Amino acid sequence: MLQNIRDKTGSKLAFLIMLPLLVIFAFFGINSYFVASVDNSVAKVGKLEISETKYRTRLQQQRNQMQQMFGESYNARMTDTPEFKRNVLDRLIDEELMLAAAENAGMTVSATRLRDEIKKNVPAAFLGDKFDPEVYAQILSNASYTPQMFEELLVKGAITSQLEQRVFSDVSITDADAKRYLALNNETRDFRYVLLNRPTLAADAVSEDEIKKYFDSHKADFNNEETVAIEYVELNQANMPLPSAPDEATLLDTYQREVTRFGTVEGRLTSHILVQVAESASADDVKKAQDKANALLAEIRGGKDFAEVAKSGSDDIGSKEAGGDLGYIERPDPNSPMQVFEPAFIDALFGLEVGKVSEPVKTAQGFHLIQLREIRPAAIKPFEEVRSQLEQEAIQQARDDEFADLEGAMLDAAAVAVGTLDEVAKAVKGTVQQVPAFPKGMAFGVASNPDVQEFVFSDTGKSEGAVSDVIELSPTQMVVVRVTDYKPKSAKTLDEARSEIVVKLTQEKTDAKAKEEADAAFKRLQAGEALDAIATSVGATVADATAVGRQSVAHDASMVKEVFKLAKPAAADKPVTALSKLADGRYGLVVLTAVKPGDVATVDQATLDSTKESLKGQLGSTDAQAFRAALRDGIEITIDETKL
Repeated sequence: MLQNIRDKTGSKLAFLIMLPLLVIFAFFGINSYFVASVDNSVAKVGKLEISETKYRTRLQQQRNQMQQMFGESYNARMTDTPEFKRNVLDRLIDEELMLAAAENAGMTVSATRLRDEIKKNVPAAFLGDKFDPEVYAQILSNASYTPQMFEELLVKGAITSQLEQRVFSDVSITDADAKRYLALNNETRDFRYVLLNRPTLAADAVSEDEIKKYFDSHKADFNNEETVAIEYVELNQANMPLPSAPDEATLLDTYQREVTRFGTVEGRLTSHILVQVAESASADDVKKAQDKANALLAEIRGGKDFAEVAKSGSDDIGSKEAGGDLGYIERPDPNSPMQVFEPAFIDALFGLEVGKVSEPVKTAQGFHLIQLREIRPAAIKPFEEVRSQLEQEAIQQARDDEFADLEGAMLDAAAVAVGTLDEVAKAVKGTVQQVPAFPKGMAFGVASNPDVQEFVFSDTGKSEGAVSDVIELSPTQMVVVRVTDYKPKSAKTLDEARSEIVVKLTQEKTDAKAKEEADAAFKRLQAGEALDAIATSVGATVADATAVGRQSVAHDASMVKEVFKLAKPAAADKPVTALSKLADGRYGLVVLTAVKPGDVATVDQATLDSTKESLKGQLGSTDAQAFRAALRDGIEITIDETKL
């Protein structure tokens, strides 16, 4: 239905996006290789670097998300594999490539779009339409993000999404395509089958000589993994008792001292029209853009509706369909690291009267026509309205202060502890808790934390009497650990490995005999013997499967999958036969008798439209992955694997 992505990248749009990347990254001809490096980068994408700090931060964020997702069942081994770490790095590399392509295409994210993304991802930070920056910051802190870090991720995601939408906007699915898909997807098949029983081996099917021979040739496969038993002391703010609420006088005093915190700053309901022109554009191109902006301004001042002009003339794809609406814009804190709008834009907006439209304003994106639609005046919330907030803040601050004091005491006690955690427990008013012996990567709770595992399985951690430093599991959860028992890795004896070997050899022999019996039965079927006769001879029964769909759960899924791979019978009296291996190791003899396409004659337009949208999404997603791969072609990517 669609061209291959590599054909697509030959299109004018993809060519314009990708060609400058070869200049940006300045290398070509090699996809990827591994090198050792003495610098601080984990990977280099052309001339751009992904620092070890950036990689480690993202890796920890992914680990935290996995830990939150799995809770007590989280196992550190999940996120300590080379595959998991490489996946994190590959995402960062793709981000660099996609962002460079998006930047080259002149894509930006409007303030309205960023606010929408924040509301979608952190809905708890909004009460109705009101945004609470303190709740927002606390939620992000609990997830190991700062607002700046989180918003940068949202902006990157939104920009790359725009890029994918632009590159793949030509994905086209017709009604005929949808009907062909539905006919194939809703196809049903009639077949008969016999499930052959797994053979049963005699109790002595595996001899002592076979066991010994296998053990002697596979000794390296049979080991007792090293294990540690540990004890720990935990300081967890969530388990600390809540402090008493402050009295009314204290709350009122706080309100009066910090009253400016509770003011609703002035907001300006804003629309804009962007005439895009790159900062590096020639003087002629800049003048053309400015002339276009002036022409659009003339239309507006001539009586044309601003929103209609924005829809037809603005280059800001994030706001043009909404008539250029940017929502309420507040004057930003000049000390904030996250400045959505440039000073020139803000100065022009806050110099306008309600209902007025600015002259063209030049920014890095191009020329803006700014319309001020309404002013929301500043207002201070009364004490009664913020009393509950002040109380919660005071309680949380008291908890934070107590936690900080206990953390300091924990640090001091851990620094001098040797061979026991009793003094550490006393310092934090806690108890010493035990974890029985476990191998590396196979633990739960506190013991599953990667930093805990790194210490307890290190040479230092395993040495007698060693106590860890304070290990931070999260900003509000700390532990100190100590190994109480260590057993090194050791080779298993034949007796220790015997049961594993018997199970393995019995499985292999059973599999071989099952395959032998299945091949013999299938040979009889191919020779023309009736399926019913074969079933009777092997003590099995024939099952009839009528009008079975691809997603049927009435029959074994692996068999159904194999049935739908078979060719359509040439005629009613010429069925297609097959031998199918099931997921549980059994075999099935299959006789396919009929294939019936899905009926699309009565499919309504709503179903067709829904199917087309679904196919568009699937094909767009597939092509988007291929586009990312195409971006890598011609760009040298070097990876320091030692830092993963």
